[in-house]
Amino acid sequence: PDLELRVSSIPHGGLGVFTKVPIKKGTWLTEYGGEVIDVEEARRRRHDGEDTHIRSCGYMDICLDARVRECWDVDFYVEHHMIGGFFNDAHGSPLETNSQYVTVDCTGYQHPYEEGRWVSKRVYLRATQDIPAGGELLASYGTTYHGLHFN
Repeated sequence: PDLELRVSSIPHGGLGVFTKVPIKKGTWLTEYGGEVIDVEEARRRRHDGEDTHIRSCGYMDICLDARVRECWDVDFYVEHHMIGGFFNDAHGSPLETNSQYVTVDCTGYQHPYEEGRWVSKRVYLRATQDIPAGGELLASYGTTYHGLHFN
């Protein structure tokens, strides 16, 4: 679908993903891209408070860190159709979740960055309801994240 990044309607949400066109329930939206890291590195980053955009892939064999940094700027994510890391969580707001993370098995995929790791899983986002044009795409970060960051 035709998506764009702009300031989120979630307070302190930073950038969010919005649709320019109506989206039907079940539509595949975008990939959740980022640096592929192992579970131990994900734990270290979480311990150090660097976990704002870490997503596990399947059974915690690998994780993706979708934070924007110098080597992973907004343009990188847009160019590679991997803007899933910009979906915000509606938790604690009057808005409701309208998409979900889906882990897909894929054999032999190399992430598109220098020295990108080969992986067997990718994470996408899919619409869980019809979304009107102009709507912000929102996904739940899960109970673990909510427990760490909303209490």
